[in-house]
Amino acid sequence: MWNVIGTGLVAGLIASMTNILIAHLSNRTQRETTKMLNLEKTNEVTLEWNNETRDLISKFVKACFQTHQVYNATDGLVGRFSEAIKSNSNDRVFDNITEDAKAAIKKANQTSSELYALQAQIRMHLYDDHDYLVTDINNQIEKVIENLESNRSLPAKEIDDLVDLSREYFSIQWERIKKENVR
Repeated sequence: MWNVIGTGLVAGLIASMTNILIAHLSNRTQRETTKMLNLEKTNEVTLEWNNETRDLISKFVKACFQTHQVYNATDGLVGRFSEAIKSNSNDRVFDNITEDAKAAIKKANQTSSELYALQAQIRMHLYDDHDYLVTDINNQIEKVIENLESNRSLPAKEIDDLVDLSREYFSIQWERIKKENVR
């Protein structure tokens, strides 16, 4: 009889220890799975954020070209106005030039507003002031706008530098994500 009780106790003890071991392993696996899912979600959000930032920088560069085109159009209006004065043109010609100037001013205000709005959005996306590339990109955007508005010419070198800085930034971000996935 003690034999049966002893065997039952040993079997119960083995079953309990097996359950504890399985629960422990299951808990560890669950934690690792949760950690991997969190990392995957973080990487997904980071990639999405970087893609949005990349899109904003592309829109900014496009807006620079549009602003430059508006400046060229307004410079053409100045030439038309000078020619109209020299040739003693009638009032209708001056009215046409005036209407074109109003449209050009409206377009200039729109493109300028778009440039500054995009600059603000990029600064909100690139907010880490301790990252030298973030600071360099934001400073380069300032230079592009300053040169575009003060010289009324397309700051091609500054735009190229902005693109190069952005590419370097996104390359580093991509490497960080890849490194996180290896861990």
